Amino acid sequence: MDPISISTMGVCALAGVAFLREWQLRRPLRRAYFERASARAAQLGRPLCVVGDPGGGMTHFDYGYGDECVDLTGCPGASDAGSRGHRVNLSNGQIPLPSNSHVVFVCYVLECVPDIAHAYREVMRIAGSRENLFVLALSPREMATYVYPGCR
Repeated sequence: MDPISISTMGVCALAGVAFLREWQLRRPLRRAYFERASARAAQLGRPLCVVGDPGGGMTHFDYGYGDECVDLTGCPGASDAGSRGHRVNLSNGQIPLPSNSHVVFVCYVLECVPDIAHAYREVMRIAGSRENLFVLALSPREMATYVYPGCR
């Protein structure tokens, strides 16, 4: 193998380690936001809607499904967790929940949706107010935006 290939492999390996480290450092933040959203739901006596399947991708089980879970996949593990899963395309679909009815937790989803404005209006419709909406998003500097190239 030539020196350039070996060098490139080393850079890729270091980038992978850095990516995993960055993702792990965000784990407590994801859990803390989910706990705050859960506490708000309990305080208001409202159900919690989680947008983004917690059983899929890099956030695998960093947080729970809530009472309702919304994702392109339909949140296949939701029923096992005692939650209801909904298959929704947030770019153009409507979440099948009433307006101003839930506390909403969104984790690393909006920045990957082609029509962010539509998706934001939809989650706000369900939350009813910003106090009932908890959003975590990737920044453009994070390595995950390279893993998920549609993110911005």
